Amino acid sequence: MTATVSALGYLGIGASDLEAWRGYATEALGLACSERDGALLLRMDDAPWRIRIEQSDADDLSYAGFEVSSPEALAEISERLKMMDVQISAGSEEERAVRGVAALARCADPNGIAIELYCGRASADDAFVSPRGLTFITGAQGLGHIVLMVDEESASRRFYEEGLGFKVSDTITMGKPPQSLELTFLHCNTRHHTVALAPVPGLPKRLNHIMLQVDSLDVVGKTFDLIRDREIPVSMELGKHTNDYMTSFYMQTPSGFDIEFGFGARTVDDATWEVGHYDSGSEWGHRAPAGT
Repeated sequence: MTATVSALGYLGIGASDLEAWRGYATEALGLACSERDGALLLRMDDAPWRIRIEQSDADDLSYAGFEVSSPEALAEISERLKMMDVQISAGSEEERAVRGVAALARCADPNGIAIELYCGRASADDAFVSPRGLTFITGAQGLGHIVLMVDEESASRRFYEEGLGFKVSDTITMGKPPQSLELTFLHCNTRHHTVALAPVPGLPKRLNHIMLQVDSLDVVGKTFDLIRDREIPVSMELGKHTNDYMTSFYMQTPSGFDIEFGFGARTVDDATWEVGHYDSGSEWGHRAPAGT
């Protein structure tokens, strides 16, 4: 295998309450927000946008866009997916224009999650300015990571690993038998994981959370205070993960899934990385708030 995806470039979210998202994105998350064609475009760096919020009752992930390095790489990955009996098609001119990309291919993973592969996305014309003065860790690591709830674990792993070229970072067994489950964490660049797969079949929604990483532990702490002051629901309080060393907390979005907001994750060097397994998700913290 040669061509692989290189980063999580953008996400599409279908949301029932755009106005709630507008305030949440700018005031809590510190993302810049603009509006185009009835959708909210959330920005966190020099990309034109990273998250597009569109009106929908789904309140879930609509599509995930993964960057590839060139048209040749896009063609190679597309052919590899076809050999795996994945139906893949070129994006329309209108879809390329909305995403702001030169080339686009669209398919679905084994769980029906819409996946887009693209190249040739230009930077924004102006500098990113966070409403809260924040700096996010993006660049070659992409926008962050997503955790997906999947029906078919083996088929999902084959799609992301053999099809898109992800590599396993590690696994974690969460919970105790008989309710325990094993999560698989996958990377495509130096970010510890860009996608994690949780085998929880039969759920109506696929997106568990999106992780956004900032450049300061103080920012995480101040954001934790801010969202509590504003009575935004906390799903898990401050803690540190066993596998990626991220210090973070989880807060609920207006669509019901979570945002993990964190700092300090370690990175992957494929030349020296050894796949590990953990029996707990956190070294400390990440507890549900009292009374929940």
